[in-house]
Amino acid sequence: MSRLESSPTTLEEAAAFGTPVIGPALPGAEESIPSDGVRGILVPPFDVEGVARALQKLLGQPRPPPPTRVRTWADVAQEYLALFHELGALDAGG
Repeated sequence: MSRLESSPTTLEEAAAFGTPVIGPALPGAEESIPSDGVRGILVPPFDVEGVARALQKLLGQPRPPPPTRVRTWADVAQEYLALFHELGALDAGG
């Protein structure tokens, strides 16, 4: 992930499947990556020692259980559709 990348897709996908992740503490990652010390750890960019500490921490503990269900694009579409209905954007009478 570079400093210019707005969405850390690879980290998000790994986290969605229950894989603990280590990523940069940058906008985009901070909003979407868990940084609870179990499912993930965010470290400042270019902090090599911070990455080493994060690796030691995550490797030294049991892997968390995977999520019971992973959201799909269909789920996201349904959530947007419900939101649009709630806002009245799709109501014919306005």
